[in-house]
Amino acid sequence: DLGEYVCRVSLDSLTREASILISLTRSSSTFGVAPPVSIDTSSSAIAEGQTLELDCVVARPEQAMVTWYRRGQALPAHHQALGTRLRLVKVSPADSGEYVCRVSSDAASHEVSVLVTVQQQEGSPTFPAGVIPPVRIEYSSTSL
Repeated sequence: DLGEYVCRVSLDSLTREASILISLTRSSSTFGVAPPVSIDTSSSAIAEGQTLELDCVVARPEQAMVTWYRRGQALPAHHQALGTRLRLVKVSPADSGEYVCRVSSDAASHEVSVLVTVQQQEGSPTFPAGVIPPVRIEYSSTSL
């Protein structure tokens, strides 16, 4: 339905013409496209007892509401969810799990998650300076 519309009127040898051009400007929020979302982490490896920072990066944060949660479990009270940032304070193996950033706008919702696994060695060994116990972080993204 977009394009130029022409009205042409002819009477005897006289012709008159008028036209109008119809165009459409698209806005992603108008057409149900959630803003692109990703998660940045402060580190890909973290030692037990340290703090891990997760930041939900949203293309247009002024148009979205950001919510952090832990899939299948309550978000531990000692962790801090502040806007786009989630701080996992003094991580332990009990903090292992999938952390989800949900971005909602008037048009749509989008989720991106990170799987954090803190592996505890048997007998809680001490590590030499510079050696960090293994932590695995995996990413996934889902449009709703």
